[in-house]
Amino acid sequence: MSISGKVSQWRDWFPVPNRSTGFDLKRWVLLEAHRLAVTGALLTFVFLTFMRISTIWTVEMQALLTDTPTVQTILNTFLSGMILLVSIVVSINSIVLSHEITSVQTQENRIRGSVNFRRELGELTDIDENPSDPSSFLQAMSHLISARAQRLTGEVAGLEENVIADVEEYVNSVSEATEQLGAVEETSGAEFAVL
Repeated sequence: MSISGKVSQWRDWFPVPNRSTGFDLKRWVLLEAHRLAVTGALLTFVFLTFMRISTIWTVEMQALLTDTPTVQTILNTFLSGMILLVSIVVSINSIVLSHEITSVQTQENRIRGSVNFRRELGELTDIDENPSDPSSFLQAMSHLISARAQRLTGEVAGLEENVIADVEEYVNSVSEATEQLGAVEETSGAEFAVL
C-alpha cells in the first residue's frame, strides 16, 4: 500500500487533503469526519481554553464559579440546551422512521423497483454481479461509460478530420473523468465521498 493510501485510511479521524477538493476543514468537520474525532477535538479545545483562562484570571474565575447565581445560570443554560437537543433529535428520528413505516404494498413496490433496477443494471453492464454498495456501483458505471466512449472513436472513422478530432477530445475528457470516478478505493470507506 502506498503512503497516500495509508494516510487516506485516517481520513475519518484527521483532515487529510485530497486531489479534488484539497484541504477543506469545514467540509471535513461537517461531512466526512468521524463524530468521535470532532467531539474529542471540541472537548480538548474547550478544556484548553478554560485552563488558559484560569491561569490568566485566577481570581476572577474563582469568584465567578463560587458565585451561586452564576453557577445556577450556567447549569440552567446547559440543562435547557440538552433538553432542546434531545427533543430535536427525537423529532428528526421520528420523521425518518415515519418514512420507513409504511404499508406493506408500498414496501413491496420499493422491493420490486430495486429488483428491477438491479436486473436492468446487470443487463446494461454485462457482468454477473450486480453491485449493491455505492463504490462498486460507481466502478461498474465508470467502466461502462469509458467503454462506450472508446467505442465512439470507431464509429467516426470515415468522417471529416475536425469531427474526428472533436470526438477524440471528447472521448479523452470522458475517459479522464471516468478514471477519477472509478478511483473510489482511495476514499477508504468514506461513503459521502463515494456518493
